[in-house]
Amino acid sequence: MTRYITKVNSKQTKTPTNELNKEFTTSRQVLAIHYLFEELKVYAVTDKTEVAKFIQFLTGKETGVAKIGDTTIYKKLKSPLPETDKGILKDLQFIRMYFEKLGFQNIVNQINKEINSRELKSGVSPQTHPKP
Repeated sequence: MTRYITKVNSKQTKTPTNELNKEFTTSRQVLAIHYLFEELKVYAVTDKTEVAKFIQFLTGKETGVAKIGDTTIYKKLKSPLPETDKGILKDLQFIRMYFEKLGFQNIVNQINKEINSRELKSGVSPQTHPKP
């Protein structure tokens, strides 16, 4: 009887997967891969189509499409840091947290540089970003 109650209670407290993944947007996932590939120095020599397929493999998103060039993944990959994207600062701050926790200081520094650059362009005083 106790085992049954524990199972029921654990099911009730679980957060549905779709709620957990709302923050894991395609834009953020592509941006994270962009910075990883830049750090690994393979990004410039790798075909964007193959990178997009790799991201499909990792994320499970937009699979089974006839033309990879029509996917959001591919489009974001071609321009991972668009000037006109109003959500890019939030995306950069979100992915920075993961790189900080993993100890990828070079990537964190690059993200901080991009954030500061965008804040300056928008007339916002750049934030001091603490080193982990």
